[in-house]
Amino acid sequence: MCGGLLHDKLEWGVLMHLGGWCSGFVKPLLVVAFFLVLSSNADAYTDDEKEKLGPGIYPAIGGSYEFDDNIYRVDEDQVSDELLQFKPSLTIKQIFRKRHTIEASYFGDWFRYKDFKDEDFDDHYLDLVVKLKPTKKLQIKLSGDYASAHELRGSSGTRLSTSQEPDSWWGDRLLAEIMYGKIDSKNQVLVNYEMYRRRYTNNAQEPRSRDRQILTATYFHNRKKKTRFLLEGGYKTFDYFDKSAPLDLTSIELSILLGIKWDVTDKTSGEFKIGYLVKDIEDPELPDYAGWSMKSEVAWKIRTYSELTLELARMTKESPHTIASYYVSSQLTLDWDHEFSEKLEFIGDLAYLNDDYKTISDTERNDNLLDLSAKLIFKIRPWLHLTGRYLYTSRNSTFPGIDYKANIFSLSITMDSMEKAIADRKAKE
Repeated sequence: MCGGLLHDKLEWGVLMHLGGWCSGFVKPLLVVAFFLVLSSNADAYTDDEKEKLGPGIYPAIGGSYEFDDNIYRVDEDQVSDELLQFKPSLTIKQIFRKRHTIEASYFGDWFRYKDFKDEDFDDHYLDLVVKLKPTKKLQIKLSGDYASAHELRGSSGTRLSTSQEPDSWWGDRLLAEIMYGKIDSKNQVLVNYEMYRRRYTNNAQEPRSRDRQILTATYFHNRKKKTRFLLEGGYKTFDYFDKSAPLDLTSIELSILLGIKWDVTDKTSGEFKIGYLVKDIEDPELPDYAGWSMKSEVAWKIRTYSELTLELARMTKESPHTIASYYVSSQLTLDWDHEFSEKLEFIGDLAYLNDDYKTISDTERNDNLLDLSAKLIFKIRPWLHLTGRYLYTSRNSTFPGIDYKANIFSLSITMDSMEKAIADRKAKE
């Protein structure tokens, strides 16, 4: 019965054979219906960017069928499985006194596997953002968020062992951001302060739990119209309070970056920052880091309907490895977004990561991770999209026995009332 219902509503003939597998999705299906009812009440947006939409309630829902030929991300004894994934979301936005906004959001990511039920997971994300503009020169952003989620097997920064179920965690964050100076003024100052907690909850991973604090100050200087030079300084602390861990990775990071941010023409925009980073581990027996760091993102519109985005980054990250104090992650991402027509869009992604672990023994670990994906989106309506996707993911490492390759095929459908609001607004123009 469930398979027939999904076929009627989503026109997914491929799901007809699932039968009792869908019995665990009664609650998600009810949520789908609830969100679809709300979708008709979305207000029109006030600008052409989603983040600038007017006040209203913006629900969305996504559902997908996926086949994964290596769910544990291992080199030998690979197993495949099928899964259903639901992604409900809801954003409520309000504007007060014409210049202040408050926005609350929920995003869910629910996994149900056909055969390997230990892989099932419900991830939840909540956030609240308040944006204040007391004066023309002063902007304040206050936010808080909460997440209850799990680590994807084989991804960067995850453990090597294949436990019965994925590692799960919860985290919360408080963030304050103050910007002084108008966007077109000669000088601007941006100050950010963040407090973050992460707690692991299973597989004896509690010693990986940590607290993090970040203080960042950035000075912008407008040299030319739509071109800003910047100087950024950062102070970051990591507190691993569980002293039963095999390594105490409590540390302090200091960084200084120089950069440029531009939006010169309709064809190109971006940001480039490069500088020096020092990571000082509290335990004198563990190796520290001192070296260069960078972050860059450049977007290039080849045509009005075709855009390339290049991202580069190099930074230190916290190690899950019991024989490494940290790792240096170098990243290259290239995205191509091409619209064949108003209804048909192609997105191609390439992501390459090199993770170099600073080990405390003679064992070396250097991982090369590669993701290649191709996505074809058919826009049945501006707010209703059908998407087919192929993803190839792999890891090649100097550490023995952790290489893997995986192929993932998926078919998904999404209904987004924000897209509906945008379409309604364009129709009125």
